[in-house]
Amino acid sequence: MRRSARRLGIVFDGRTLSFEAECEVDILFDYCIYDFRELARGKPGRNAIERLMATSPPPEGSVERLVLGAMLEARYGLFRVMSVIEGLGVEVTDVFRKRSFVLTDLGLSKSAYAGMLLAGRVIAPDGVHMTTGAFLPVGDRGMLEDVLDALEEDVGGPATESPEELSVRERARMSAAIIRACLANDASQSVAFG
Repeated sequence: MRRSARRLGIVFDGRTLSFEAECEVDILFDYCIYDFRELARGKPGRNAIERLMATSPPPEGSVERLVLGAMLEARYGLFRVMSVIEGLGVEVTDVFRKRSFVLTDLGLSKSAYAGMLLAGRVIAPDGVHMTTGAFLPVGDRGMLEDVLDALEEDVGGPATESPEELSVRERARMSAAIIRACLANDASQSVAFG
């Protein structure tokens, strides 16, 4: 957790993590689960989901197996809200992958608006798209420029042009760069739970 916190720009003084907002805990755990990999012989090892599937896979056909399979295919990105579907979620377009879909999230159906840009991770068990619970708003053009600059610096063009072709390590750098830029612009201050 400490290494992940440092990668995300969350203050760690050697003993204590310092969060600016409640949602930063969710953001850190999301990064730890999906992106953190112990190094194995100098190469990235497995993330928490991959380790669980290797050591204690749920039975074939179970709901747990369905969800864990979707978690293995999770993708981080920027999502533009196209419309709000009251009581269900939002229709979004994945900015990098140029795909639109309905994102099932009751909280977003109450707080999002058309044109809003969000950064986060999406899973789609059985074709139902949902957040992993750790989304950040990309509030304005200046913040978006900071996010794109961070991506260019940390990952280069493939992050925005062809994110599916990124290596495991590059995908982790991509999500960390986006999160760092959002947190540096106080995006977590705009997140409320209700």
